[in-house]
Amino acid sequence: MAWLVEHEFLSLEGDVDGIARLWVNPSVALAPWTDPRPIAARYRFPYITTAEGGMGAEQPVIVLPYDAAGWEEFYRANLHMIEDPFCFSSEGCPVHER
Repeated sequence: MAWLVEHEFLSLEGDVDGIARLWVNPSVALAPWTDPRPIAARYRFPYITTAEGGMGAEQPVIVLPYDAAGWEEFYRANLHMIEDPFCFSSEGCPVHER
C-alpha cells in the first residue's frame, strides 16, 4: 500500500479503529455516478493512464501532474461512463435512482 500512496494511486487519511481510510485516484478507478474532479482536486491526484502502445510500450504508464483543466477534460471524455456505467454482473445490476 505504501508504494501505491508514494506513486499517487491512493491517498491515505489515517485510520479509524485500525481500518485504513483511503481515497483511490479516480483515473485508476472511477466510481459510477460520481464526479471525479473534487477528489482529484482535494488530493492533487495526477492523471495516470497507459501509453498508446499499452503495456508493451517502452514506458507503458504515463503520469501527468495534477491539473484542473486536465481533470475537466477527463470528466468530459468519460461522462458516458460516469452517468451510465457498464454492468458486468450475471446477478443483474442495481438501478441508480436519480
